[in-house]
Amino acid sequence: MGFVAVKCPQCGADIQLDDSREFGFCNYCGTKVMQDKIVVEHSGSVKVDNSEYVEKFLQNARRAKLKEDWEETEKYYNLVEQNDPFNIEAIFYSSFGKAKQSLIDSDLYKRQAAFNVLTRCVSIIDDNYQIEDEEKNKPVIEQIGNDIMKMAGSQYVYNYKKNGYGITVSSDKDETIRLFGNLSGTFVDSIRNIIRKYPSGDKRKAFYYEVALKQLTFMLKNYDYDKQGAANLKKIVSDLHTGWKSVDPAHIIPDEVTTGKEDEKAFRKQGFFYKVEANELKRTGDAQKAKKITNTNAIIYVVISLFVLVLGLAVSCLSSGTSGSGLIEAAAGIVASIFFISQYLKWKNNK
Repeated sequence: MGFVAVKCPQCGADIQLDDSREFGFCNYCGTKVMQDKIVVEHSGSVKVDNSEYVEKFLQNARRAKLKEDWEETEKYYNLVEQNDPFNIEAIFYSSFGKAKQSLIDSDLYKRQAAFNVLTRCVSIIDDNYQIEDEEKNKPVIEQIGNDIMKMAGSQYVYNYKKNGYGITVSSDKDETIRLFGNLSGTFVDSIRNIIRKYPSGDKRKAFYYEVALKQLTFMLKNYDYDKQGAANLKKIVSDLHTGWKSVDPAHIIPDEVTTGKEDEKAFRKQGFFYKVEANELKRTGDAQKAKKITNTNAIIYVVISLFVLVLGLAVSCLSSGTSGSGLIEAAAGIVASIFFISQYLKWKNNK
């Protein structure tokens, strides 16, 4: 009987395993440790097959991510990356877990450090992308894009200062928004680099054009850019649509995408409930959801104004028409009802 020196995949301790058995247990943490399988190739070379470890750690990592246990997510994706250094999913989510943890920590410098690492990981996704692994990587890349947008819409801790009157005079909230924006921009750059890996005219590029455009549209709708910055992003959007059209003639190039500021300005000009819809669109990033919420809010406003009208009339009648407050409430109810009903109908007729 001999012994084989191995490293515990859970705690990293150096342990000895009986070479006549397929597995053993770590003396330090009790983890069951499988011996590496050796695959003998030509000329006597060997290849260590860690696929069992990778699959096990991936399952644990995905389970932790689903539960939003970001510490465990980071740990298990790190273990995947150690055994499979070119795994795109592990490259991103090992750092994503730490970035998510930083959002509940008020230390801005820790957050900046975590996001800087995550952004660098995103920037090398294209370096590790192999066309032959396309089917495996496509759902991962799509999920990464969705999670970046979802994270940008999540709640986070930030610091602020108030003056003696209780009014907030400064905060570092905008710095976190900037970190989100940089992450989205880096993701788009990485996707564009992946597109360049495919031959000209390759229809498979259509998927990546769509992923990049989804992220760019989110950026334009949710982040504030100066005139030049918005123009640069719109130019990239136009170029991507043109590229998509070149590989898929059926693709319809839409009108120029507008920014969140432009949407809000247009909505404000068109009436009260357009402003409500603009705010909901900016908050949710979902046009259908924004319309649904706006419709509900509009009905609530109309019902409340009618209630005020009825209440005012009731008070006035009970007071034999002599109650000044009742008449005022009735008048306010009439004005509010006319305003909200007209604004609602205007918004509804234009949907």
